[in-house]
Amino acid sequence: MDNLTNILLWTGMIAGGLLIILLLLSILSGFDLDGDLDVGHGVDGDGDADTGGLGIIKSGLTFFSIASFTARAIVLNSDWSWTIALTSGIIAGIIAIFILSQFFKLLLRQQEEGNYELWEAVGKTGRVYVPIPKNGTGRITIEINGVDRELPAKEESGKALSTNTKVMVTNTEDDCLVVVRI
Repeated sequence: MDNLTNILLWTGMIAGGLLIILLLLSILSGFDLDGDLDVGHGVDGDGDADTGGLGIIKSGLTFFSIASFTARAIVLNSDWSWTIALTSGIIAGIIAIFILSQFFKLLLRQQEEGNYELWEAVGKTGRVYVPIPKNGTGRITIEINGVDRELPAKEESGKALSTNTKVMVTNTEDDCLVVVRI
């Protein structure tokens, strides 16, 4: 039994250590060893690949590290059988990969892509962020391509709009959105 707990300890330590080294290399030098395979990959409506998951190598290291440490902790701290401990470790490893992939998807959704056109906002709703004065220009927040953007806007008939007023974009003029109050 001591040999198996030592194997679990070393498996978890080596996998965790390699994972930390890979993550540090990717942060400090831009080196990224993902094997071009991602957990939870897919294609969005634009035909672009969704790279919201962890790379297959990092996913494997995460799985082995979490599964080993969980199984070892159960064996050392309970009277459960090895079968239950290993099954619990495998489940914990799968849950860890799922949580991390969802976390990275959340982070990637917060990225702002610089490529968009103002016309893509037409027909969408947003909120006034900087008040729009009478016959003047303010700013609204609106979602374009899944990213919240703050863009200049003016009211269609020249009326003033206060902060947090819900508006709909009807047109674009001179790098400015034309909006109406909803």
